[in-house]
Amino acid sequence: EAQRAEHYTYGDPRSSIFYARRTIETLVNWLYRADATLEAPYKNDLVSLLHEPTFKELVGTSIMAKMDLIRKQGNFAVHRAAPLRDTDSVLVVRELFHVVSWLAIHYAPSWTPPTQA
Repeated sequence: EAQRAEHYTYGDPRSSIFYARRTIETLVNWLYRADATLEAPYKNDLVSLLHEPTFKELVGTSIMAKMDLIRKQGNFAVHRAAPLRDTDSVLVVRELFHVVSWLAIHYAPSWTPPTQA
């Protein structure tokens, strides 16, 4: 989904922003399955998942703000007929990069470079 968001950044900003939001949704659902410290919210929609206190504590204010911006822009892209520009999708994809980088840093297994013989 993130690759599609990036692919459509220039030329189809609405699709780009839609896929960025979909990436966030997939990422958040994965986090709730993978991290036992998270408590399930009262509702299983994206806004409730994002604003659950244990989730907000886990990701911190900066990543939370980026995720929420992507969510809101994704909703706007899907539900409003107003034209979108490449600059709109560039902003969203930039924030998505930061979120996905945060996930990789905190949840990817450690990597050790191969030793030289």
